Amino acid sequence: MRNGRLRWQCKGLVTVPCVFLRQGLRIFLVWGIFLSLGFSALSASAQSENSLQVQPPDTADFPLIQLTFKLPASSDPSIPLEVGQLRVFEEDWQVSVSDVSQERKGVHFTLAINGGYDLAVRDANGVSVYEALSAALMDWADTRRFDPGDSWSLVTHEGAAVRNQSTPGPWVNALAAYQPNFRTMTPDFSKVETAIQLTRERVVPFGVDKVLLVLTLPPAPDQIEIVNRMAVEAQSADIRVNIWMVGDAYFLNNEQGQSLANLASSSGGEFVHIDGSDPLPDPEAYLASLGVVYHISYLSAIRQTGDYRVQIEVDHGGETYSGESGLFHLSVLPPKPILVSPPLSITRQERPETTGSMSVYSHGQQEVKFLVEFPDGRMRDIAASRLYINDRLADEISEPPFDSLMWDLSQITESGKFVVQVEI
Repeated sequence: MRNGRLRWQCKGLVTVPCVFLRQGLRIFLVWGIFLSLGFSALSASAQSENSLQVQPPDTADFPLIQLTFKLPASSDPSIPLEVGQLRVFEEDWQVSVSDVSQERKGVHFTLAINGGYDLAVRDANGVSVYEALSAALMDWADTRRFDPGDSWSLVTHEGAAVRNQSTPGPWVNALAAYQPNFRTMTPDFSKVETAIQLTRERVVPFGVDKVLLVLTLPPAPDQIEIVNRMAVEAQSADIRVNIWMVGDAYFLNNEQGQSLANLASSSGGEFVHIDGSDPLPDPEAYLASLGVVYHISYLSAIRQTGDYRVQIEVDHGGETYSGESGLFHLSVLPPKPILVSPPLSITRQERPETTGSMSVYSHGQQEVKFLVEFPDGRMRDIAASRLYINDRLADEISEPPFDSLMWDLSQITESGKFVVQVEI
């Protein structure tokens, strides 16, 4: 019934006797109002590798719909997204998007330090590997721009040193204060697993991504199993794990190092071998494409109460992404028309200038006024109003005001009953 007609009828019958008066003609009325609406349902498609995350829409201003979605982390948010790159469907019916905007929500970032002897090794200037790495991380945190949804945590051998800080200060201070004796420390990957579990349990707003940076030594052979388990946990919880492995390059070619590389790649993160010869990676590169959402607005074509989904297709950066919203319920009730003081009858009075068999009557037009209520509280604009008399079009208005229509009575010369319909 997308193009079907839904009508709400208000009808009453006038019971005035149908009689001729010597000087009058009486018209008896059956008043009715009908509302014409269209209906649209929704379609959806399964998510794929190029899938979007789509929130159920905000219908508070229906028929204006506001919708938020998130592109995959592989996309580049620095590339502008234009309205022409979007296609939005309510079932099989495409609607026109009026605007699109981008918002940075933020990231939940956790640094996990899994220390051991190699972090204590010093260079020619007496600076240890850990001191160089921690100094670079603190400088980065101090200078970066924080987004509203950012939260930062730090996990060490001793447990969670900082949890969910929204500003860099506590995180930087805790990192600066962490100065263990790495020479006597043995890597413990259960602590890294704790970091993944804490990150997974953290409830974040839609659009905020979860990222873990692990500063670690290679696992021992009997720790490979726990690393492989973490890879599964991180992937299922949508946590991007980046690995900075400090240690001999020998481990890059055996199962110990490869298990860490797999942990990073399977979760969408990056694996880096820290050997002191190359510049340190920029941690901001891990976050730059994350924590970004898009807001769009469009006029809905839905005309009937029901449960719906919205499908979106986006062309961006040479790729096509698609996704659908979760199921949402929308209550749409037909507007309730109310006639404003309709007359019970109309009398056309014979004028004195009547001559011979030609009678001339007064009251050549009747104004039909009405109000429109929206029982569902969802105000909609009126595009046109039409007046029908006995199913024949008598007047039509396509510009405001729409609440007043005129009935031409000049051709009515006999008493009778008439059905009056107003269509919106």
